[in-house]
Amino acid sequence: MVFAADTQKLEFPFTLTRTSLAGKPGNAFPDRTPPFRPYGYEAMRADESLTGRGGPGPGWKRLSPPAKPESHRSLALLEPFELYFDQAQAFYALKLDFTLRGPDVPNFQKAFSVGQLRLTRIELKDGTAVEPPPSADPAAPPSMFQSMWDTTVRFSDAPKDGALATPLYLLVNTKAKPEELKTLQGILTVQFPKTLETLRLDDLTVGRKAQLGDMTVTVVKQGRKSLMLETSRDGDRVVYIRLLNADGQAVSFFGPQMGALPGGAQTFELSPLGAYDTAEVIVARDRDTKSYAFVLTAG
Repeated sequence: MVFAADTQKLEFPFTLTRTSLAGKPGNAFPDRTPPFRPYGYEAMRADESLTGRGGPGPGWKRLSPPAKPESHRSLALLEPFELYFDQAQAFYALKLDFTLRGPDVPNFQKAFSVGQLRLTRIELKDGTAVEPPPSADPAAPPSMFQSMWDTTVRFSDAPKDGALATPLYLLVNTKAKPEELKTLQGILTVQFPKTLETLRLDDLTVGRKAQLGDMTVTVVKQGRKSLMLETSRDGDRVVYIRLLNADGQAVSFFGPQMGALPGGAQTFELSPLGAYDTAEVIVARDRDTKSYAFVLTAG
């Protein structure tokens, strides 16, 4: 055993600056995300490009079919949205694949969260049913064996064939096999922002905070290839985060990787594709919420 008979304490003062972390100016990949603007549910209903005005009723126009139709097991028409059940696969859990298509309207493309797809009940051909377990702690670390009965809806790609589309999947920890499924029941929830506000962060030094109403946004990590912001509450109200370089040009990024925290707080980690100096956090202060119940035939 070796003991230190005497020690000397040394201190090395340091200062971290953002200059060395921001990266060298260059040809950044521009962020071409369309601008966000207030567009509530009533504004969507009044949009003549979406509704069958002049017809026998105020129904919605069908989306243009894809140029290359894909095989789907069943379809649920949910006003201007189309929810498809694609397939079920048995791995360590039952994986259910869906496709959601929607109109190309303001705020849908690239928004961090348009809404949520939630499964509430699975009926089997033998008459039994599988239902979600009690809610798990949102701050608990994810597990590959944990059921996932709901998922965030995000349209990450540009519109194709005149519509937005995104693949979605859910995981159910059950012994039921794909061929034993009869119907899938659930709810699609969509958020329409009526009021938008922008919180600008000119200083992205770690630890810096900015306030928007009763929400605090904190810089918790910052580097050449990574920026993480954390909200104190209402993380689901963050519509988008725009990164700007020294010239005011929007810089594209991979992500976000989002993490839920207790009390509705949330982290957003972005991987910028160029030098950036400023972040603008776009927040929906007032929203319309529309819920669509669906039943899809599974077998």
